[in-house]
Amino acid sequence: MGQLTEREKEILSLLRQDPMISQEELANRLNISRSATAVHISNIIKKGAILGRGYVFGEDPGIVVVGTTELTIAASTMEDPLDTGLPEGSITVSCGGAGFHLAGDSQP
Repeated sequence: MGQLTEREKEILSLLRQDPMISQEELANRLNISRSATAVHISNIIKKGAILGRGYVFGEDPGIVVVGTTELTIAASTMEDPLDTGLPEGSITVSCGGAGFHLAGDSQP
């Protein structure tokens, strides 16, 4: 994304607050002409901060990890020392695989 001017940052802030705001309303709030507002918005679009009309914002892309992942669920029971018919047990869950480990390593 290109470097925004202070005026463009101001317009972008107003657009984030109200994405459906008209150019006329933006111009009135900033005490500039509607045509100047249009030029600023066009420059903001060219710099990639918004993606077009309706002001869809361009966010930094996320990370996509491709690789194997696995989920292991292991259950085990122990003898019923009190002969209640309800044996005790445990369940463990673990995650692994190349994709899982790569994703864990890519955290900020």
